[in-house]
Formats: sequence, structure tokens, C-alpha cells
Amino acid sequence: MIRKFAVPLFLGCALCVPITAGAQGGAGASTSSGSSRAFNPAISLNGLFLVSGYPGLPSPEPPIDGAPDILLPELPPEGMDVQEVELRFTADIDPYSRADATLAFHGDEIHFEEIYVISRILGGGFGLRGGKFYVDATSENILHTHQLPFVRRSLIDEMTFIEPYSDAGIELSYLLPLTPYVELKGVVVDGRDPQLFDTPEGDVELDGGDLAYNAALHTLVDLSESSTLAADGRWLGGRNDLGTNTLSQVTSAALTYRWTPTRTNRYKSLRLHAEYIYSDRASQMEQGGNYNGGWYGFAQYQFSRRWWAGARYGILQRSYDESQAAFIDEQTHRSTVQLAFVPSEFQALRLEYSYVESPVDTWSEIFLQFNFTIGSHPAHRY
Repeated sequence: MIRKFAVPLFLGCALCVPITAGAQGGAGASTSSGSSRAFNPAISLNGLFLVSGYPGLPSPEPPIDGAPDILLPELPPEGMDVQEVELRFTADIDPYSRADATLAFHGDEIHFEEIYVISRILGGGFGLRGGKFYVDATSENILHTHQLPFVRRSLIDEMTFIEPYSDAGIELSYLLPLTPYVELKGVVVDGRDPQLFDTPEGDVELDGGDLAYNAALHTLVDLSESSTLAADGRWLGGRNDLGTNTLSQVTSAALTYRWTPTRTNRYKSLRLHAEYIYSDRASQMEQGGNYNGGWYGFAQYQFSRRWWAGARYGILQRSYDESQAAFIDEQTHRSTVQLAFVPSEFQALRLEYSYVESPVDTWSEIFLQFNFTIGSHPAHRY
């Protein structure tokens, strides 16, 4: 019964809260009891609607005995669908801390993607975050669905994290006092990603228990008043369920170039991005592990005030041995082109075509996505 009415209740609450707040006065107005509403959170709702088609898509591959359960990423349902709805709350708790919560609707599921507190109380360039958040293991894993540069994540990211990896943990960051932007992060999380770790609940017999660890380095350099270059390195590791003291780890490295003229050609910009990701889920016997490796690169160009064009190419390389029982070093390629109509920062319409070449089949993927935001939405990552 609850599931039946989950969607209308969810949307009703999302729309009624800001309307009610607006009807009662400004942010600093008082209620009938005299209490201030100055610290009410900023509330926003983001909706994604998707039309999907897959010309030439082959039938699902039969499972290989002993092979990893998922051979290729799951595709969005064919036809028209609500891809995702996000309700986000952001507010300062006090002068030292800020809270952020994102409630997401996927199909018939409603859950918190992120809910965390960021504290500035340490000072001296240090930052502290605690709660549930997207782990900083790849460039795409830290992005919500509506923030992605393309409709789907890259092949290698989808195979590394079947679902974007959000986990409970504590993060300590440090911004170095240097002219180029340099930030270091150290993170400890619960280690519950089923694709990588999947450790038994409460199993703490081994050193480190079932925790996972994440480290990241982010740098940003101004090349000119109109362009920047960012370099990022990340590592994630933790114990898995394949045996005693067996580890899973993910390593990634990325470069991002951005060009946005500040004086002329106001409505033109360019973004170039490339990333390499390697994930290894090893068992007790080295030859018994399996890995995903690959890279992708894309370009996005704003050629007028409301129009963007983009292209992406990626390679996924997978290895699974177990005495040559299944695929070894097979490659899957995906090429994508995109055209986007973006009338403002609050809505966008994207048409996307991809051509996929796997070792046994080829097919096409066509998406038409509408993205909108209402309410006071925090700025996206640079």
C-alpha cells in the first residue's frame, strides 16, 4: 500500500514545502509562534525524463559458470520512463557546519543517495565530512545523475560500480596553502559496495575489519584568464568476500581542460576530459581474480547561447581467467555523439546516440533526456 502511493506523496511533499514557505513570507519571517525560519534549508527538486531505444540489441548472454554475475552494464528500460527524481535539502547548521541531504526516487524505490555534514571547525585549511556520501573514487562516481556530462556513465565506470558507490564514512580533507589549487583527501567508509567488497556483516576477525579506504589528490592550475587544467588521482581499496585477506581496489587518473572566454565570445566554451580507471577484485590465488580496465575521453563544445555539442569514446577491457573458463582481455568499445538544447541552467534537452562494439555483437543506443530543476539548487562541481 505504501509503495502504491509513494510517488504521488513524494512529489506532493516536494512541491508543497516551498510553496508553503513562500506563502508565509521571506526567509527571515517568523511563524505564528514567533520562532524564526531564517535557518530553514534551501530545497530543490530535480527531475529526469528519458526516452530510450536500442536498435540491433542482442539477446542477453547466457551466464558463464563461475564468471562475474554482470557481463555488461544494465541498460535503462526501453521506451519512455522517469529516469530519476531528486529532492535536495541544504542548510547551515551553525557558523561552523553545513548539512546536505539528497533523497532520490528510482523506479519504485526511494532512498537517501547522500546525507552528510561538512564541518569547518578544524580551520587551517582542513575540512571534515561525515555521513553517507558518494566516494571520491572516479570523476563520475561523485556526480549525481543529472550532473553527468552524458546520459550514461562511461563503460569502465559502469562496470567498476554497477550502481554509483555511496557509503557511510568519514572524510578529512586539506587544502594546501599553495598558489595552484591542491587538495588532499583521506576517507574511511563502511565498505558495502556489492560489486567490489561485499564483506560479511560484522566480520571483524581480520585487520581492518570490513572497512574500505579512499585517498584522492586534486589539483587545478590557471593556464590563462579563460582556461584551466585540472589533474586528479584517486585510490579506493578494501577487503572483499573471496577469501582470507583478499583485496579489491580501484585506481583512477584524470585530466580536465576548460576554456571559457571572459571578455569575448561570451556564449562559447569548451571542456575536454580524459580518465583511466583500473579495478581489481583479487582472490587468494592471484590467477583467480578478475579486473576491469579502460579509459574514456570526451569533448563538449558550446557553440551558441543555448546549444551544446559533445562526443565521447571509451574502451572497456575485462579479464576473467579461472583456468581459461571465460573471457580474457576482451574489449568493448562505445562511441557517442550528443546535441543539447540548454535554454537556462534550470533545464536541458539532450539527444544522444551511441554505437557499441562488444566481442560478439554490435548495437546502437538512442536517448532523449529532459532535465529540469526547481527551487534553490546548490552549484554543481566545477
